[in-house]
Amino acid sequence: MQLLRGENVYLRRLAQDDLSNTLQWINDEDIMIIMGVRGPRNQKIQEEWFDNMNQQDDNIVFAICLNDGNRHVGNISLFDINYIDSNAGLTIFIGEEEHRRKGYGSESLKLSLRYAFDYLNLHKVHCKTNKDNPAVKMYEKIGFKQEGILREQSYEFGTYLDKIKLGILNKEFERAEAYSERGNKHE
Repeated sequence: MQLLRGENVYLRRLAQDDLSNTLQWINDEDIMIIMGVRGPRNQKIQEEWFDNMNQQDDNIVFAICLNDGNRHVGNISLFDINYIDSNAGLTIFIGEEEHRRKGYGSESLKLSLRYAFDYLNLHKVHCKTNKDNPAVKMYEKIGFKQEGILREQSYEFGTYLDKIKLGILNKEFERAEAYSERGNKHE
């Protein structure tokens, strides 16, 4: 079932059948670093994660699928959804190198933000990633603002890495959308 559709991708709830893909991807060193996953993971751990995630109402994981061919190419999630403070965290990855840098991530990000702001009525969505992650430019282009740097926050593969905190407010996303749709910037 397609939940959210864009020009090139659609988002649907992650399914049990998707776990073989996600297990392969989450054990990729680059994705482990981006996601902050302590791995490697095995099938049992992945299935326990999936079962636990499906029992919670504050985490939603979407499969990113191509409109052309329905191929599952990545995941995007809203986690720690806080309905009182009206915010949530966000994670995203495109699994295979061949599907990266084609706009699927930014399109998926916009779809999930529309869901967060228009359906869940959230005020803010935030994320954390490596300071040198090329995706930071994608976040900023969509309207995320840098909220801080966590110096040497994580130890990954023999190196301490700085993490950057980014956030976007509902009203900032609307301005970002108005800019891209009308070609003019609102101050």
